[in-house]
Amino acid sequence: MKKHLKSSGNSQVRHFKTFALILFFASTALSQGQVLNQRADSAIKAFNDAFLVTQFDRVYYKQALNDNTPDKNWPLALDIFVMQDTYERRKSDSDKALVNNLCTSFLKIYPTPYDYDGWNDDVAWMGLGLARGYEITGTANLLTQAEYCFNFAYDRGWNTIFNGGGIWEQQPDYTPVDRDEPPIKWPVNKEALSNNTNGKLACMLYESTGKVYYRDKAIQLYSWSKSHLFNPLNGQVYAGIDRAEVVNKGSAVYNQGTFVDFAAYLYKITGNEVMLRDAQLAANYVINNLTTNGIISNDQEYLNTWADEYARGLGHLCRWNPQLWNTYYPFMKRNADAAWKNRRTDLNLTWNGWAVPTPVIANSGPTKYVSAVAMLQFTPMVQALASTIEAENYNFMQGTATVGLAAGGKAVGSLDSGDMLEYIVNVPSSGLYTLSLSVAGAAAGSVEIQQNNVALTTLALPATGGTYSSVNTTVKLQAGIQSLKLKAVVGGWTIDKFTAQNCNQIVPIVMVNGKPEQQTATVTVASGDKVQLKPTPSDGTWSWMGPSNFSSTSRVVMLNKIAFNQGGTYTARYVNAAGCVSVRDFVITLKDCAPTPIVTSVQVDGATPLLTDSLRVRAGSSVTIGAQPKEGSWTWTGPDGFTSTAREFSFLSIEYKKAGNYTVTYTNPAGCVSTRTVKLALAGPDPCGSPITPYLNVNGVAWQQREYASLNLGDKIMVGPQATGGDTWRWTGPNNFTATTREFTLENFTAQQAGVYVASFTNATGCVSSLNFTFGFTGNCTQVAITPTVTINGVNSPNTSSIAVHSGDSVLIRFPTADGVWRWTGPNGFTSESATVYFRKVLFWQKGNYEINFIGKNACVSTYMLAIDVTNNDYCGTPITPYFNINDGAFQSDSLITVNEGAKLQLGPQPNKNMWVWTGPNGFFSNNREIVLQPIQLSQAGVYKATYTNSSGCLSFKNIVVNVTRVTTLATDAVRSSQESGFYPNPATQEVTLMNVVANEAIVVSDVYGKVVLRPRPAVANGNAKITISSLPPGLYIINVGNSSHRRNYKLVKE
Repeated sequence: MKKHLKSSGNSQVRHFKTFALILFFASTALSQGQVLNQRADSAIKAFNDAFLVTQFDRVYYKQALNDNTPDKNWPLALDIFVMQDTYERRKSDSDKALVNNLCTSFLKIYPTPYDYDGWNDDVAWMGLGLARGYEITGTANLLTQAEYCFNFAYDRGWNTIFNGGGIWEQQPDYTPVDRDEPPIKWPVNKEALSNNTNGKLACMLYESTGKVYYRDKAIQLYSWSKSHLFNPLNGQVYAGIDRAEVVNKGSAVYNQGTFVDFAAYLYKITGNEVMLRDAQLAANYVINNLTTNGIISNDQEYLNTWADEYARGLGHLCRWNPQLWNTYYPFMKRNADAAWKNRRTDLNLTWNGWAVPTPVIANSGPTKYVSAVAMLQFTPMVQALASTIEAENYNFMQGTATVGLAAGGKAVGSLDSGDMLEYIVNVPSSGLYTLSLSVAGAAAGSVEIQQNNVALTTLALPATGGTYSSVNTTVKLQAGIQSLKLKAVVGGWTIDKFTAQNCNQIVPIVMVNGKPEQQTATVTVASGDKVQLKPTPSDGTWSWMGPSNFSSTSRVVMLNKIAFNQGGTYTARYVNAAGCVSVRDFVITLKDCAPTPIVTSVQVDGATPLLTDSLRVRAGSSVTIGAQPKEGSWTWTGPDGFTSTAREFSFLSIEYKKAGNYTVTYTNPAGCVSTRTVKLALAGPDPCGSPITPYLNVNGVAWQQREYASLNLGDKIMVGPQATGGDTWRWTGPNNFTATTREFTLENFTAQQAGVYVASFTNATGCVSSLNFTFGFTGNCTQVAITPTVTINGVNSPNTSSIAVHSGDSVLIRFPTADGVWRWTGPNGFTSESATVYFRKVLFWQKGNYEINFIGKNACVSTYMLAIDVTNNDYCGTPITPYFNINDGAFQSDSLITVNEGAKLQLGPQPNKNMWVWTGPNGFFSNNREIVLQPIQLSQAGVYKATYTNSSGCLSFKNIVVNVTRVTTLATDAVRSSQESGFYPNPATQEVTLMNVVANEAIVVSDVYGKVVLRPRPAVANGNAKITISSLPPGLYIINVGNSSHRRNYKLVKE
């Protein structure tokens, strides 16, 4: 369950009953502390000044600078996010009250239910705003409605029929149209937007309710999203995947950011290190691929927001894992600086294009400006550790209050057990620091000092009454941007300020065998030598620790006739008159000492470490290289200028420029040195490489997106692949072929030019990607018989080039094993590189023609064509019930309609949802469920095909046959109605049987426009004649039977 922070008011009352009354008798009311972040404060103030509206009992962000109506539902949630971001930073009561008013007003403006909104990411954004609102305010109804949002989106959106899971971006039965032609196409797919947002919402609900259900759903969504929409090699989050399993590999900063936040939340909940790695990879992808000169910037005016989710995700990632501040703070600071610099100075608002000045647009909405506000809220103020830090200038706190001092300054009091102050500081250099805390307390207490959530020491605090006292301790700190936390173990005390000093005052001096002194801390001597360690300065207090339990409190150490067991590291500790501590290691190595064997290990993707000094791994893997034993000192060198003094080190995603030999030098406690080398080789594509898209053109006909071709003598082939992020190309090929341009042409193709051409592309970051192009010469080729085995529902099909199946059938297509590569293309973007393709339950989307190319020996290409016809509705489809009315009469249910010319015909099938597509005569198209033909014309007669997509994304079809009767004075005695029982069946698909036919009667079949389409001459037996109609397209036809003395007409519906 989420623990809410204690209010400062309660703490004030409790501690004013003790020493605080005496200490702070001259102070006024408690005031809020925190290091000043003026730009962040200015950014949220400007945003609120521009867009915040208070109207009666509602508080909201307006739709635009010039429009006071509330913003739309999901954009309003995004607007509220930045106020919630501000509360996370400041933790002020006024911010909490505003967040509560915004969230409760949101529910008044946009109350549940949200079944009018088909977009599942919309519902998730609204749920996230409500869930965060509950975390901040504790208002129970916000949690109730946040749970509704998740359960509503998940229950209707999670779908396993397509893609094995995932939540629809927009519910299929809400989607207005799905077609390739203009005027519009709304794809039915599952996107990162809908899955990662709902997954993050599930994480927040788990933290707030403790219900395991939400944690499990979050893990389920994460697993699906990672396996379908995430590149684990480089951290790219793909936009989405459609029903035909085609992945949209587009990138967006907001998609990256939502995934970062989702993964960071799940790591916080589960402790699964893989999720932390994924979050960092996704964060790094933006830095490496989606910036302009290191700045996130998108100045497209159509955008709402762009980078607010990334700022939020990166901020949470670092706050919850503060060891990452040193990695990401410089990037965040650079972007925050750019955003503020390019703000619209009259309103202090910055749009999504942080790298360029913000334009003045009178009707712009708030979501265009939330990204900059979010980045400024999450970029912390960093304080220099070398200076005095006032305790009230914390970055983050938990359960504390700021109290005024008699002298007019401030201190932080009301510190109970478990309360915490966190400071983001810049440590100038790694080393030992003396921390001096100015504290006061009526009773003894203690404080735990942490760096990046790792406890360094626990410092006892004396009882001082009303007097401040300095208490010192020493800690080892790492250089860079770090989190320093003061956590109360035993509370009841107040802190005014603290200082940190890295004195580093020891000057190492060594003398060997009476020879001149050397200013060094490392020396190599022989057994029996006389060694003196004589550091300076000469004042202060000294102590030593060394090999074989050596200890001393003298400044100078004398080692007469040194023995092998005296070699090793001697640690000097010096305390000056001000109490600042310096520490220095002296290493004495004896010649001919026994070096310690080094055992090296390599861990890949979190698996069990392998004891090895040589390993080939997949590029993009997470790799940790380590060595044993643990005691001693280490120095590593490696490729690309790599150095480290740690015993083990890691690569988040190993790249080719990091492959090679890593040499470690180990000095054991006795001072003996040993070395070993670890060889790391890589396989597979470089994770930082840019994908190469193949293009080629044979004989100037057309460019094709493929990397193979079968050519004849004299052919001309142009090769022109595409890639982004650089301009360095290298080609190699048969007969020592080389090229350094992106495009090249082979004129008058010959047999000697057949073979494999390798393209290598180096992007701007120095990463290399490659692709093989294969060109075969037909004269050298023997076509390979690549006839597949086709199995339908476990039964082999006799036909392997054209098959007809029902939706829901299982179809297995298996080509024989052969030495070469396979390339499939098919309907709706289908591709495969396998000899076997399996459709577990075939759907309408798999209907169409498949081209299978096999590239074998001598670069020869063999091609096979396979047609799959999927009949009837999708097995998961919803049946369509036809309804129509004529001239606004009562609705009738029938798919065969006869209507008079000039009448009004209304078609309104069921179910009553939005996802409908109609096609009909003369190019008729509609995406409305109901269509009206008024006044209907003869030319509008024919077959109207309705296609309906249900909430699962499955298709249903229905043909509605409309016959339009000419209104005129007809000789009805010469024309009999088609409703007479003169033939059967009707409707029909293959053949019909005419009754009461005599031998001399002619048979003519015409369409509704009078065009003759068939003149059959069937045999007549017992007055019956069978005619075949399978060649006719679906529609309405007139069968005319008779001779010169008598003729009759019948209406036929061909399906």
